[in-house]
Amino acid sequence: EVKMSGTTIFFSSHELSEVALLCDRIVLLNHGTVVDERPMTEALRGGVTSELEDYFIRTIENTAKPQEGTAARGNA
Repeated sequence: EVKMSGTTIFFSSHELSEVALLCDRIVLLNHGTVVDERPMTEALRGGVTSELEDYFIRTIENTAKPQEGTAARGNA
């Protein structure tokens, strides 16, 4: 019902199986910075959670960690 009304709910979790079941879009953060955003169907091309985990690991590994001593800033 909430989904059908167009309401946005921000859901934060490290449990990727829950994310895959509940979310239409995924936004990945690395040290507080958005590093990727896409529809869940793109992140789950084969429809299995292990592919979401692979996508997460590949994306995070390919992003640079902010230099120590600098504050990471995300969009709020």
